[in-house]
Amino acid sequence: EAPCDAPGAGSCLPAFCAACEHGTCAPFACSCSADDEADCACRPSRCVCDAGWGGDGCDEPAAAPNDASALGVNLSPVSPASDEWQFTDLMLRARGWFAQRSGVYGAWDEPWADADLQAAVFGGGDARRPPAGALPHDTAAAVWVIEGGDGGAWAAAYDAFVVTWEGTGALEVRVGEVLGSGRGTHRMRVRPSWTPDAAGRTGLLLRIIRTDGADPVTNVRVVPEGADADGIAQFSRAADERTAFHPRFVESLAPYGVLRFRHWAGLDADDVVPSGDALTVTQAARGVATLPAEDAAQGGAYGVAPEHIVRLGVAAGADVWVTVPHNADSGLLELLAARFAAAVVAESASPSAPALRVWVESGDAAWDAASPTHRWAVKARRQQLGDPDADAGLASSLWHGDRSRDVWVAFELAFLDAGLPGVGSPDSPLVRVLGAATDDVEWTVRAATAADVAVECDVIAVDTTFCRSRGLPSRLQGSLAMSAAEVAQACTAELGSVPGRLRPFVELARASDLRLASYSTGAALAEADAVRRGAGAG
Repeated sequence: EAPCDAPGAGSCLPAFCAACEHGTCAPFACSCSADDEADCACRPSRCVCDAGWGGDGCDEPAAAPNDASALGVNLSPVSPASDEWQFTDLMLRARGWFAQRSGVYGAWDEPWADADLQAAVFGGGDARRPPAGALPHDTAAAVWVIEGGDGGAWAAAYDAFVVTWEGTGALEVRVGEVLGSGRGTHRMRVRPSWTPDAAGRTGLLLRIIRTDGADPVTNVRVVPEGADADGIAQFSRAADERTAFHPRFVESLAPYGVLRFRHWAGLDADDVVPSGDALTVTQAARGVATLPAEDAAQGGAYGVAPEHIVRLGVAAGADVWVTVPHNADSGLLELLAARFAAAVVAESASPSAPALRVWVESGDAAWDAASPTHRWAVKARRQQLGDPDADAGLASSLWHGDRSRDVWVAFELAFLDAGLPGVGSPDSPLVRVLGAATDDVEWTVRAATAADVAVECDVIAVDTTFCRSRGLPSRLQGSLAMSAAEVAQACTAELGSVPGRLRPFVELARASDLRLASYSTGAALAEADAVRRGAGAG
């Protein structure tokens, strides 16, 4: 075992061979405490390679720990408030810049607080980047790098972060602490604040307080100390080192065979997403190949770039489960399918790359009256029928089936055009998924019939939110005042019906020779276990 260079750490993450050089580990690759040193190893002569990767310095690839895993996971959103640290560079989690009055904190936290101020600072340009021109008098451009929280296990593991930028101007830390900076340099050491300030905020908030219109501030980066540009690059299997995933994030995915990107898909808008806007680099961050370094990875309502999603699947050795936005028009649907196909081809070029499958579904929770997908489905189907009073359940189920088939066909054609095996081949990387709900079997049967699942589908995915999980136990009885004991009692009563509710879906899958998957299962299992132990479900 080789020691880590970082103080207090044990050994290198075994999944990252490039970090093991000359008997020592790059500081950013260290993950284990001294007490855990026996469980971790950095072997310069024989790297342990997860996910089937060979790579430089590895004698032979090892099987990925998730090779036979039937488990999947819903990933958290890419945002400055996320409890998952997806990218090494924290700026890739930032949701965009917003205008503030110089010297004022609190009143101008969000861009929608003053549209005129936002327009004055960004001049109608894309707020995903710093302002392109000089700042108007008495204004600043701010961005949340880490928003909220009490430090968390990952962020608290690093004593300092390094902020770098290019261009002429000045940056300040508004929430957080400056530990040091060199006069005339474009670099400063900072530490997030985990103690609430006067406005009750924690995290790390940066502000540009001065910039030159001829040479504006650009390419702002925030990385853990010891992970400068060269340090980031060694963890990335992509050409663009900006897309490097945090090593601990990748390692945390080791148990899972499927990664579901519902929260990365931008599903929370009710308006149509036109293809003319959604894939331009300046308006959304899908264009990874040409993505300016200062742009964030997540594109708000437009979702995360397909290339990021595919690269993460390859890095983790897991399939990716993609949720296509319900409101994407036909042009965007075709472009998304083409981008995913191209990304699969690019990431599969290495003979040592793990096999990757793309699970694709249309929208999310089309049966749930509270979801944007349901509202969109009802509106769209009623317009097609010319009947504004058509039954919502009937309209949403038929639309969901038709839309699912359209999504599958678009992806199938794009994958064929990219030279990938077709869906009839055992080597096909495409898995077609129909989302279903345990609350309404008839709804699912109608959707399955409309989608022609016996011919067009591979997997029926059942939303197993028994006891109405998702942190909303009050939905059980529509009350906000339920005690933990009351939730446990209601959940106990509901669990008895679970086998009967699942049986029709098993039969539906058997009849069409389909596989059956479930999601939102973890919370339901936790609630059931709490009830079984008598601990309540609060």
